[in-house]
Amino acid sequence: MNYFWIFLKQNIVLQVYQNSAYWAGSKGILYHMKLDFDQKTVNTINREDVQETFQTRYEDSITSIAIRQDRILIGDVNAEIHCLNRSPEIPLSQDSFRFLLESGHSYKSFIWEVDMDESRIFSGDSESCLVIHDFWPQDIANAEEAANNTPPSKKVRQH
Repeated sequence: MNYFWIFLKQNIVLQVYQNSAYWAGSKGILYHMKLDFDQKTVNTINREDVQETFQTRYEDSITSIAIRQDRILIGDVNAEIHCLNRSPEIPLSQDSFRFLLESGHSYKSFIWEVDMDESRIFSGDSESCLVIHDFWPQDIANAEEAANNTPPSKKVRQH
């Protein structure tokens, strides 16, 4: 088993996915490092030595991270959600798709939790607001329900 010590002078959010570690905190920087689980050693890593990073546009502290096979979601202290492409072979890019205030959260809300499935992003904030960002084409879903004579799905607050 491998052990990694990362020296930081701040609070952090940490996620390990497959052979990668992602961590973030103040100044809006997401760090990524590939891990080698074949070694049987303890490594000390200074964040200045990590070359693969992403920084939020306004350097807002990152408060939540969710990782899937092809995407990374980041929530921050100014109610923004960043969606990054994830590919183990390609370094992190500064390009991201951002969900802004008109997408459901109030200004200065901390996004404490983000998660996703194939067609939705779920986000919860410091004001106890759960927002579901639904990307499923509703006109197709409603047409299928009408064709099958099934009642429409119940909806929660969606943006």
